[in-house]
Amino acid sequence: MEAIKLKSMNSTTVPKEKTQNGVLNHIELYQGPPPDEDEERYNVGAYHPLDGDLKTQAGTSSTWLAAWNVANCIQGAGILSLPYAVKEGGYAAIITHLMLTAFGCYTCKILANCLYETETNEDGTTRQVRVRSSYADIGDACWKNWGGRFINYVQLIDLIAVAALYLELPGFLMTDAFPNAGISQLAWTVITAFVVLPSIFLRTLTMIAWLSMLAVVAYFVMAACVVGYGISIATEWKAVSWQHFTLETFMVSFGLTLFHYDTVYAAIPSVEESMKHRNKFNVMINWTFVWLTVFNLLYGIMAYLTFGENTAELITDSLPRGPYHIVNLLVVMKALLTYPLMIFMIIHYIELIRFHFLPPCYGVTAERLPGTWAMVFRTVLVVFTLFLAIVVPHFRHFMGFIGAVMTPFVAYIIPCGCHLKLKHKELRYWEIALEIVIIFVAIVGGTLAVIFASKQLVEAYIP
Repeated sequence: MEAIKLKSMNSTTVPKEKTQNGVLNHIELYQGPPPDEDEERYNVGAYHPLDGDLKTQAGTSSTWLAAWNVANCIQGAGILSLPYAVKEGGYAAIITHLMLTAFGCYTCKILANCLYETETNEDGTTRQVRVRSSYADIGDACWKNWGGRFINYVQLIDLIAVAALYLELPGFLMTDAFPNAGISQLAWTVITAFVVLPSIFLRTLTMIAWLSMLAVVAYFVMAACVVGYGISIATEWKAVSWQHFTLETFMVSFGLTLFHYDTVYAAIPSVEESMKHRNKFNVMINWTFVWLTVFNLLYGIMAYLTFGENTAELITDSLPRGPYHIVNLLVVMKALLTYPLMIFMIIHYIELIRFHFLPPCYGVTAERLPGTWAMVFRTVLVVFTLFLAIVVPHFRHFMGFIGAVMTPFVAYIIPCGCHLKLKHKELRYWEIALEIVIIFVAIVGGTLAVIFASKQLVEAYIP
């Protein structure tokens, strides 16, 4: 996103864009009343790289770069446990994955839709006016005084936990890949933190998008290696059961599947506003989810067919020693390239929460580095996520727990609840029914997933 300093607090209009039916519309951006004295330091003379169109004219990211950012959020560490989820849930896990993906695609689009309000022109035509810039703004519109703050705190806790996982994962994988190196998992985790420390200098979402592209490529190569290995020994594929089902094992796979969509919603408003052509957002989301779903299921099913009941909780543990340990290195690369996006979003949400004892976390423009305090604070954030990575060593259990606790709220319940509250007069009956169903499934499934994930996490610490 190109940095543009805040010029005024009046309404502005971005260049015209074509809608999907070819009609030329414009998006008028309401910027609200002038800030009060307490908010002045956040709005005057400071650059906010994720603060929607309320402070910038138009995004600079192409549709492809936007898709890379979304894909990078979805294709997180949870992909390592997807074959295990298929093993634990059988047909039910595959059906659940398809259902949660369809729900996730839908809620991404309605979340972006909540950023806008429909207004009628004097000639009877309508236009979409972007009146909100973030997930928190949507929360405030629905539940004044506390909705936005609640969403910010939930997202912040979620992102910090996921960032810690991205430091813990390389430590675990590097220890497995180089068992004779004489370096402990703790030492590898600390090394990882030093490697990602320069990410505190990244200042715009467009910069992050290029890292996201490399991260997703690393994931695809990793998954292709697993699928390729499976094809190479297809004659040895084991007879596997697809029909076994117990509530506990299914809920384990349910929590791991939820983790896929844990962080994407924190980035959706920012990704949408960073696009040059925002009218292509829904199309971008649809195709991104379709291709990722096809590839993920192909990868998960083939890995399970290859390793059968020996499918490990992390797929890297199932691969033979030797050349295929390049998969470990590819996953490490994916984690290293994804961590900057997580820390970038953490900084953004800390700024949104507006802790008044903290100076601004951004510089005056994207070209200028933040002040000394901001750089020190960003370093402290990296150290804090490192601390969490060290004290919570059970990666897979923690991943399932975070997915079960956070994702139902941020991915399904809150987007649907806000959409119903803000857009109920514009929705058709089937849309209202669908969103109520999504909320119900998220509440019931999330509650059960939390119960079983908590049980496993406790058992991991107290055998």
